[in-house]
Amino acid sequence: MPTQLNRLVIPRFKDEFCQLLQSRLHAVTRQFINFEHPYTLFINIVDRSDSLNFENKDLICAGIERQRRLLEEALHKQNGSKKLLACWNKIERTAIPKTSRRSRATLLMDKLNAKALSLQDVTVNYLRDYFHYNPDAVVFEENISKFSEYKKAEYAIINQYFTIPDDCYISIPLFQFAYLDGAVHIVFTIKDKSNMNYRDGKARLIKTFSHEYESLLLNWDVVDRNA
Repeated sequence: MPTQLNRLVIPRFKDEFCQLLQSRLHAVTRQFINFEHPYTLFINIVDRSDSLNFENKDLICAGIERQRRLLEEALHKQNGSKKLLACWNKIERTAIPKTSRRSRATLLMDKLNAKALSLQDVTVNYLRDYFHYNPDAVVFEENISKFSEYKKAEYAIINQYFTIPDDCYISIPLFQFAYLDGAVHIVFTIKDKSNMNYRDGKARLIKTFSHEYESLLLNWDVVDRNA
């Protein structure tokens, strides 16, 4: 049965809370993983902006505005084209149903519910596999045409800043008080792959992400009640 904390509604969730969460988790990643090249975090998280049926809540991609600015700052590359901004907006405004197979966060949730989630599920993956890359440009374009609108937007953004055939990502479960609320997908370059392959580092990152989320959540709740 869900606890009261699992049902917690977070005031100003999308506009403020998630932006700050993005900043904190981005800083924690920089602190614990010795990345020497740009990286970015796609946070897929349960939408806690209202109290409607948490057990069947969709996921959202959180902290998009802050994520975009951090990525542009890291690459010293501002891309405010209308087409790319439309892709960021698409990701921000599109819910990700928990039943959707397009989200690795849902796969982690399924594993946890089946009591089968372990550190072995937290692995480095290649962007080329996620986007069904093919060196034949015609075949690859056909693959892209079959993507959902959400995944097309993801591709446009990641392809702008990373190299699809070579670069990587890892999905870190995001817990709050032993309840899995989603996942943080860290996209990074192949040059930093060796930094993400050690077991202790992944375990520590999971714990630290959860600590940052829980700390922000509790402080946010206290501030709101005393406002």
